[in-house]
Amino acid sequence: MKTPILRVPGRGLNPLTKYSLLGSAAELEKHALEQKPLLGSICLTGEATVWYAKFGTGKTLLCLHLTIEAIQDGRIAAGDVFYINADDSSAGLAQKVKLLQDYGVNVLAPGHRGFRANMLVEKMKEMIDTGSANGVFLIFDTLKRYVDVMSKAAVAAFTEVIRQFVMKRGTVLALAHTNKRPGSDGKPIPEGTGDVLNDFDCGYLLDTVGEEKETHYPIVEFSRQKSRGPAASKAYYVYDPEAGLKYTERLASIREVSPEDDKFGDRFSFDNTEESDIIFGIEQCLEHGTVTKMDIIRTTAMATKTSRRTALKVLENYTGDDPELHRWNFTVREHGRMVYAPLVPASDAG
Repeated sequence: MKTPILRVPGRGLNPLTKYSLLGSAAELEKHALEQKPLLGSICLTGEATVWYAKFGTGKTLLCLHLTIEAIQDGRIAAGDVFYINADDSSAGLAQKVKLLQDYGVNVLAPGHRGFRANMLVEKMKEMIDTGSANGVFLIFDTLKRYVDVMSKAAVAAFTEVIRQFVMKRGTVLALAHTNKRPGSDGKPIPEGTGDVLNDFDCGYLLDTVGEEKETHYPIVEFSRQKSRGPAASKAYYVYDPEAGLKYTERLASIREVSPEDDKFGDRFSFDNTEESDIIFGIEQCLEHGTVTKMDIIRTTAMATKTSRRTALKVLENYTGDDPELHRWNFTVREHGRMVYAPLVPASDAG
């Protein structure tokens, strides 16, 4: 029952009264989306988050890695994820579609299937009006492809729609660039006006702050600039930057590290795992229903205390259709999903 609104005698009805939420707290709490970790602790559900980084820092790579982990851990359904890629080459787009379709993630790109970047705001408004924003996770790569980040008016109009979207239980992550030149403190400066960071719920600056002691991988620091929720103040990740690596191999090299880990040293030794143990781990995955590439290498790496990159190499080395050389192969299923299964030895094939 709503609380009665007291009126001053002789004063006319205030036109804002009909919009008042007085007495609606219980209903709002019932339908509010809890702020929970989605991508690690650096992107929360029900919020609009922006990550700023200079080109080549690895923001897209880290975003996709953490998105896949969120799906694997059941924090979000793959079909509710929309990765909107307007900042890639044709080869890069094909690479990411191939990777993400194994999970059923929706990838949108301007110029494909009739989608255009300037349609995004209108489609978000449709989702707001129809209630279909509920539980949806939108990833913008990169932000400046959808709004002029140098225009205060354009940013204000855009973030108003973002705000309505998250109020309807949606989640947004925008990947954005920093200026070419750092500030006087040597730290990156977000590109564009400050209105994006002001109007979003949470924002991070990504920067390479050193290298890991054992592997010499670059250490990428997430430094929180703003938060309205319980997002982490700092987070650190490493990955293999070697030129020429396949995207899946680079993705498999990502690990979160902590300042408490002996100056970011390795927490495990990856060199002593027997290949036979890794093969057995992969076979166990296939036997128990873990059958897509990134799920297989993640589970195998955890079980054998090896790196995901090593697990990936073994998986790929023994993939094929010759039972004399290979142990498993994959078939392409609906939406291009690559599903692995053990090979039937020639002696058992009849």
